[in-house]
Amino acid sequence: MDVGKRFMEVFAYSGLSRLDFADRLKISPAVLSHISSGRNQPSLDLIIAVTKAYPEISVDWILLGTGTMKRRQATGRDEKEPLFPRTEAVAAPPISALRSPMPELVETENEIEKDITNVKLTSVISPEQVQQQKETIMALRIALQMHQQWMEQQLSRLEKQIKGEV
Repeated sequence: MDVGKRFMEVFAYSGLSRLDFADRLKISPAVLSHISSGRNQPSLDLIIAVTKAYPEISVDWILLGTGTMKRRQATGRDEKEPLFPRTEAVAAPPISALRSPMPELVETENEIEKDITNVKLTSVISPEQVQQQKETIMALRIALQMHQQWMEQQLSRLEKQIKGEV
């Protein structure tokens, strides 16, 4: 099953009319019609809009067809749990710190490199969340490649039309 058919399964899952579904994703009903007929494939922007409108839908499923449609079943996470949890807000600096003059930057590159090597990073997300983010990045890269291939095909077709080969 291709991305367009999985997209249409999300439409069926939504329970909305074509007009309401298109409105929710901020697309024209014609775009939805072209995808349902197989004429066009959903763009990466449209896939992102679907996952924002329906956060329970698995990005891996809609792009790659792996796992199941609903994220809870695919990842074992609660559907209402956000994919990227919010972190605590950082306290604003005191106003007196904002009024102090900017220090002059006279450090050399070597001193900066020494400072960077001494910095210790701490993770604010779990290893499972890191893995999910890596998988999401991979899925988006694949989608981008698919979109790029489609665009190259369209350009090739147009160039042939211009040259009169079609």
